[in-house]
Formats: sequence, structure tokens, C-alpha cells
Amino acid sequence: MTADSIQALFNAVNAVGFTPAEDGNLTIIGEPPEWMTRLCPDLAGEPYLLSPAGAFTFLEGFIEEARGFWRSEKIGCRKSGLWIETDNDGQDHLLEASAVNTGEDKFLVIAHDQLAFAEKQNLIQKGREIALDRTLLQRMQAELECIRNQLESRVKLRTSELEEANRRLARELEQRKQLETERSKMIQHLQQSQKMEAIGTLAGGIAHDFNNILAAVLGFTELGLIETKPGTTLHNNLHHVLRAAHRARDLIRQILTFSRQSEPERKPIQLSAIAGETLKLLRASMSAMITIRQILKSDAFVLADPTQMHQVLMNLCTNAAHAMQTDGGLLEVVVDDRRLEEADSAAFPELPGGDYLEMTVRDSGQGISPDLLPRIFDPFFTTKQQGEGTGMGLSVVHGIVKASRGAIRVESTPGSGTTFRILLPAMRSTDIDHKVQHQVMPRGREHILFVDDEPLQIELAIQMLGRLGYHVTALTDCAEALEKFSDTPEQYDLVVTDMNMPKMSGLVLAEKLASQRPDIPIILCSGYSELESMPNARPTAIRANLMKPVAMRDMAETIRRILNKSIRPGPSPENYNKSRD
Repeated sequence: MTADSIQALFNAVNAVGFTPAEDGNLTIIGEPPEWMTRLCPDLAGEPYLLSPAGAFTFLEGFIEEARGFWRSEKIGCRKSGLWIETDNDGQDHLLEASAVNTGEDKFLVIAHDQLAFAEKQNLIQKGREIALDRTLLQRMQAELECIRNQLESRVKLRTSELEEANRRLARELEQRKQLETERSKMIQHLQQSQKMEAIGTLAGGIAHDFNNILAAVLGFTELGLIETKPGTTLHNNLHHVLRAAHRARDLIRQILTFSRQSEPERKPIQLSAIAGETLKLLRASMSAMITIRQILKSDAFVLADPTQMHQVLMNLCTNAAHAMQTDGGLLEVVVDDRRLEEADSAAFPELPGGDYLEMTVRDSGQGISPDLLPRIFDPFFTTKQQGEGTGMGLSVVHGIVKASRGAIRVESTPGSGTTFRILLPAMRSTDIDHKVQHQVMPRGREHILFVDDEPLQIELAIQMLGRLGYHVTALTDCAEALEKFSDTPEQYDLVVTDMNMPKMSGLVLAEKLASQRPDIPIILCSGYSELESMPNARPTAIRANLMKPVAMRDMAETIRRILNKSIRPGPSPENYNKSRD
């Protein structure tokens, strides 16, 4: 069949044929029909080329199917289905494409208006309805997609908010847990503070009366020692009484220092002597199953508070005894000299090299587990059962050792006992003040007004100060003392008054005396409980404050020192250093 006959055939069936080109375009066979030019006004020139994508959108998709059919080399025809195109005049054209393979040739045939008018209109209407349904469906799909995206975004946001709320809640719960723990600790600390405050109140309450009793014991014992011959049994017994009274005074100071947090009194002390005294006191309170061994090799001195050192030993030895209370064991206390070299810097990095006094407290008790060792010096930490300990003992020990410029180490193995080692700087012999008990006490001839509401103190002052050469006027009533002083204020060289007295305190008495004679020197004797209520602004006439109980030597040296500094018209009083003691 010739090309003309093929074109005539296409014209007869109102169709147009195309041959596919390699570049994807379509070449029209023959002349394009009139309806084709109306649908594709740009179709011009020979050969007539048609771009499927530029001409008909529907056709572009079918061309891909047609090429697949042509490549299969099957003889036959594949139809595209009907579609509608609208020309520039608004007229609709019903089209149908067919891919033809004759074996020798391959064609694309587009047929035009093959259906009747009614079918055409019905098809157009159905197409429009389908298009509208499709558009509506696409719109609904788009809206659903938007809603889905919004929901996903809201879910993600809400999930993120919930996760953050969960994290915040977890943090709050952890913080509440910590706050509850801290609150529990604070309650324990408060209870412990209240206990310590109660101890301080109790100690302060009994300090005045007990110190007056101790002052009488100390004073009359000192006077008795002066009257007795050294070396006799009575003299030795009085020495024991004096030492016991000093220990009682130190114990009261220990309680008051701990409860009131007063400044410690550091002075050169022999640690071996304190260790020996402490172990004697502990022996009576410890189980008979515990053997005490003391190895006191060193007589060196350290600069420390004797009461605090006594407290350190008491706490360490009491803890050691508690660790051996079930099965008994050995408590060993060693005091020895030690030279700290550079090789020891790893064990005691906070201490410089030099001479030290080493005190070791070792027990054969149950020991301390490794996980508890780092916490034993923490305040309020204790492994004892409720009512057996406060958790303050080792904390106080650590603080005292540090304040004394020393260091403490602990070694322990569960089941094999515990060892505490304390290093304190040893004092050179040139650093020690060698004041001994037999040194002559200073004397004088001045007139002293002594005021105290305790008759025993009055009697003691008369004997003590009288033995030192002073003329003493001793009274138990502040009003009477003020009256006598007002009569002849120039007659007195110094006033010694107690702080806590009925009707009128020693501080008020000092103010009244100073108002009559501003240059009168006054010594105020007070107990620890009275110091806290003493105002900071004191009369300038108060030259010294002595803590009760006052030893005879302290009283003598304080009086002499103040009188030597006081300048009055007339001949100066002699400072006697002769003594009958």
C-alpha cells in the first residue's frame, strides 16, 4: 500500500497516522486533517512533527505503553482509551489513540469523533464528573494529608512536651529525695545542736557553784601544802588532792569549751603524762576482758590544750573499747618520738619535715570496712546503734588534731583491728617555758578590797592574800562593800570582785566604784556561764578577768602585774619576792 492510499484510508475514517521517531517525536503521515490543525495550531512545516508532551498530556502517558508494545514485536493493535481535547474555539474533540504493529511498520493512529453525539455528550459528562470527583478526591487527600501532618506535628510536639515533663518530674523527684535526705540530716543536726545547747546550758548553770567549790578545794589545798613539810605523807596526799582538783577543773573546762566553743588554751604539755592519766581513768570503765598496754617512750612536749588532748585520747580509746566489747582484746597506746623525712611526705603530705611526737592507739577489735573508712571523720556519722553514739567523737578528734597543727591517719582491716596514728609537732627545749610550781610567788603590801558572796571564798582570800603580805578587806555583800569604799575610796589599791552575786552583780559594782574613783584597778572573777552575758562595753577600771576556780599563783601574779602598772600619787608599793612557802 502506497503512502497516498494510507493517507486516504486515514482520511476516510477521520483519523491521522504517525510514525515514531528515535528522538521521541511523532511524524505525521501525509497532510494533517483540519481537526488536527485546530487542536495543534503550531503544527506546520514538513515533515509535520508532533511532540506528545506538548500536544496532548494524555497522549504522553500512552506513548510509553506504545513503545513497550512496539518493542515486543507483536502483530496487532493496542488502544489507549478515549479522551477529550478542547480547541481554541471551545469545541470539544473526542479522541482515541491506537498503537499498530503490522510486522513491517509501526504506526500510532489517533481517531477523531468515532461516537455518536449523544454518546459523546454522555462520555463528556461522565469524564467531567470523574474529573470533578478526582479533583474533589485529590483535594480531600490533600486536606487529609495536611491534617495528618498537623496531627503528626502535634503528636511529636506533645510527645516532646511529655518527655520533657517526665524528665522534669524525674528531676523534681530526685530533688525532693535529696531535700528529704538533707531535711533528715538537718533534723539530726538540729537535735544534736539542741543536745549540745542543753549540755551548754546545764554546764553553764552548774559552773558557778561548782567552780566556787573547786576554788575552795584548790585554795585551801595550796595553803595546806605551804603549811606542811615536803616529803611527808600529808604533803604527798595534799598533792594528790591538788592534782585531782586540777583534773576536775579541766573536766569542767572541757565540757564548757566543747559546748560554748570557747578558744582552747594551748601550752607546752607532755603527752605521755596525759596518756597515763587518761588510761588510769579508763581502766575502771572498761571491760575486764580488755587488756590495756601503754608504751610511753617520749617525754617531749607539744603545744596543745591539755583538756583537748585528754578528749582526743578518751574518744579514741572509748571507740576502741566499743569495738572489743563482745570478745575483748588488746588496747595499746604508744607515745614515741618520730622524725618526719621526705620519704614520709606521701603518708603525711600536709606536714613539713621535722621532729614530731607520734601517738598510736591500736585495738584488736572488729575493724572498719573499707567503704566506711573515708567517712569516719564526718560529723554525725556513726556505725553505733541509736543511743550509743552521736557521731561527733572522731569529728572532734580530727578538728582538735588539725587545730594543733598535726595530722591523723587510720588503718583498719575487718576482723583484725584498727590503728590511729596522730603526729603533733614536738617542741624544742628552748621553746618551753620552764615555770615550776616551787617558783616564788610575787608579794606586796597594798590594800585589797575582796568581794564575794561565798563565805568560803572570803576566808580563802583572807588567808591567801594575807600570806602574800597584802592587807585585805573581805566582804560578802556588794552594798556594804560600796558603802565602805565610798567612805574612804583612796584607802584601797585594788578591788577583786565576783561577777555573779545577789542583788548587785560584780559588773554593776565595778561601774559604781569606777564612778567614784576612775583610777581604781578592778579584777573581775567569773565563771564561763557568766561570760556570755557580760556586755562588750565594760568599765575601763576592769583590768583583768580571772576564770574560776582561780589558782593561788594565778591570783598572785595577776594582782602584782596590775598593781605594778597602776601609778598613784605617793610612795609606790614594794614588790616583795620573799615568801614563806
